[in-house]
Amino acid sequence: MNHLSAEELQTLLQNDRYTIPDLDTLKGVLADAFALYDIAAGKGRLSELLTIIEKSADPEVFSLLIFDLARFLRPRLQKAVAEILDLQQDHAATLADSFAPMLERRLTAIQAARQRIRELWAAAGVEDSVGMQSVEAEICRQIRSDIAALGRIERGELGDVDRLFREYMKAPRGMVQ
Repeated sequence: MNHLSAEELQTLLQNDRYTIPDLDTLKGVLADAFALYDIAAGKGRLSELLTIIEKSADPEVFSLLIFDLARFLRPRLQKAVAEILDLQQDHAATLADSFAPMLERRLTAIQAARQRIRELWAAAGVEDSVGMQSVEAEICRQIRSDIAALGRIERGELGDVDRLFREYMKAPRGMVQ
């Protein structure tokens, strides 16, 4: 192991690129070096270092650093995005196949809900088809936003449709109780 003498250390601290006049400055330099090593090892984030630089550097110098970083990152980001898009295209069919059964169940459930609303509308003796479309759209919107209700309807349990229909009909018109 190579040991550094006090004289060699003194020469290094005073005659290198930057003068390190005291122990506090040396501690700061070492802390900065360790931060860089942590980033290179994946233990630290570059954004944290950039935040520190932004606070202490001249704004013009920091802007130049950011522009240089942007030039550095541009081709690498383009490559990464292209690779992600290629992966997505390669697996698009697989993804579509995996979501198809769920989407089919949801579509079937909403169709069943719409059919039930039409039956309830007819049973209530209401002739207003525009009003029925409005009530149907609102009930289906509520069902789609309530995962539990949607699950029950997928299983053929239409009680949520009946309840929502009664609520809509009871409020302004009092037709169905």
